[in-house]
Amino acid sequence: MNITNKILITMEIQQLNDYKGDVFSPFINCDTPSTIHFGEEYITDILSTSRNYIVRENVVGNIDYLYFSNDSGRTWKQTQNTLGVITFIHFFSNGDVLICTGSKCYYTNDFVTFNETKVYDYDGTLFTAPEDTYSFFRLGCYNSEYHEINGVESLAWNDYNYNRPQYVSRVWLTNDYGRTLKCILKSGVKDKDGNTITVRHFHRTTIEDKNNVIWVTSGDEGSECRLSKGLYNSTKNEWEWETIGTPGALYKLSQFDIIPPYARFVTDYTGGTNETGLVICPLNKLDDTSAFRYLYKTEFNEAMSKIYEDGVGNKVITGDGAQKNVLWIARGNYDFKKVNIQADFAPYLGAGNIIGANYLGQVVMYYTNRESGWGNGNGSLSNGNRMLLSSALRDAGIFNFGNCM
Repeated sequence: MNITNKILITMEIQQLNDYKGDVFSPFINCDTPSTIHFGEEYITDILSTSRNYIVRENVVGNIDYLYFSNDSGRTWKQTQNTLGVITFIHFFSNGDVLICTGSKCYYTNDFVTFNETKVYDYDGTLFTAPEDTYSFFRLGCYNSEYHEINGVESLAWNDYNYNRPQYVSRVWLTNDYGRTLKCILKSGVKDKDGNTITVRHFHRTTIEDKNNVIWVTSGDEGSECRLSKGLYNSTKNEWEWETIGTPGALYKLSQFDIIPPYARFVTDYTGGTNETGLVICPLNKLDDTSAFRYLYKTEFNEAMSKIYEDGVGNKVITGDGAQKNVLWIARGNYDFKKVNIQADFAPYLGAGNIIGANYLGQVVMYYTNRESGWGNGNGSLSNGNRMLLSSALRDAGIFNFGNCM
């Protein structure tokens, strides 16, 4: 790498840090351990958590109970789970909660009355989910983020599903706190240039609030790896999609964040031929893969999936599902260290969703203990294995991990 590129990358990283405004931890100079032990004491019944909200699930005898708190666990409401296997939960800023199952969605503001969401497919017809396809499952790191489109609080996400051909992957949008849900993109539709958007499944969906743009990544095979940019056409009353760059292996991206004037994303390259890691690129150069700049590269081109930041300088990157018993951790910068995991309860530990933190600093990580695939952590929250990642990392010496709120 020549000195000019080194200077450019240094400037880009500094701008990125300045924009994020990280309040760096006083412990960032401590050594990150090379091995972290996860004992059974870290297993949790928390399904989802954010800010002051916590949702738990516990089966007592033959009855499945849900427990909901909106005061950081001081008080709880208990209800029998009659909804089914839960695949996604989102907490809106007004206190409403969207709860999705494999086939239906519900909204509630008291966790007593659950109102069914009206779900519309891409063509405007009412959507009926195929059985056992986990239509609304979201994969990634999320904390019920607040986003706006044209000044209205909005939630957009894609289902992470590869049950082809019986299911077609979709991107969902709601701007009325979960009362209605609309499919705004699905595999098989055309972009504005007439190109068919064909995907195995979508990976990540991100709202760029300032410009009212929705970005969608996808994979996993050949031209199914693509980056799509959505803009709302008010005249046509529909979202129009632009394909960025030439679909292919270098657009096999996962976690995708907008940090103006950059996009920052995790590469999910498999096969070992392309350098993998954490990348930034100016938003106006995303169609040129030569403009990709690495904040971090993995040593052996391991495929990566998602980055979680706790707001106090600690960052965790997880593998794409094939990477077992490992996390990548950085303390206050992008100098990631590969950390081995030893778990009493999961000899093959693959990290799935990371959810939180709440006001208590609790961060939950879903995981699989199967040697291949996501196992029962794929497709649902209810059936997933989960641990308190915050407690495990703090006990391992990352003292304030999760204390971000």
